[in-house]
Amino acid sequence: MIIETYDLISRLCYIRAFAPSSRIDRDNALVRIAWTGTQLHISAYATSYGAVATWESVPVDDAPGEILLPNAKVKEIIDTFELKGANTQHTPLDVEIGFNTLRIRRAGNADEGVPAKSYGYTSEIEHNPPKTCEVFADLGAPQFGEPVRMDPSALIALAAVAKRSEMQVQFDPYERGVRSTIGPVTAFSRHPIEPEVAEKAADEDAIAKEALAGVGGAA
Repeated sequence: MIIETYDLISRLCYIRAFAPSSRIDRDNALVRIAWTGTQLHISAYATSYGAVATWESVPVDDAPGEILLPNAKVKEIIDTFELKGANTQHTPLDVEIGFNTLRIRRAGNADEGVPAKSYGYTSEIEHNPPKTCEVFADLGAPQFGEPVRMDPSALIALAAVAKRSEMQVQFDPYERGVRSTIGPVTAFSRHPIEPEVAEKAADEDAIAKEALAGVGGAA
């Protein structure tokens, strides 16, 4: 897959903002990079919220692949390949994504002052967090005119994306959460369970367990 520097690095920066800190959620402090053969999906999952950034390519012969990267490795890629000059943002990157492997190469361009770079990583992460789009596929019915309620961390991440991209966020409230879009990023935030709902569920669970215990005792 050949992708321009800006297209890859900007999406990594956007999604890294949504990945939880390892101090808060070690298991999910990861970024997933997946290649379908025509689309690149970069995503992060943080239990109550998540986000995915997409990039579409013309069909190529590269086989599909997927890898999970710790936040630190994503930062390494950004630091290695990010270019500041406006004229260098279109510099192509050759990206190969296998299953648990990633290789990125950039040819040098002396005229633009762009050095050649190469980066490879093999993931040994055993934990496989849920895929963002699957987890948040059903947020319920749209709630037109309803106020937007979001996880504060998700809102902070969206603000970071808006600042970096200089694009506006569109918020779409649903019955069980919010779907937000900004450029190539789609973010999801699930409403927390209301206290009265959680209390009712706990009471129903206690009643069910008591009933089962009674049946066992009667037997």
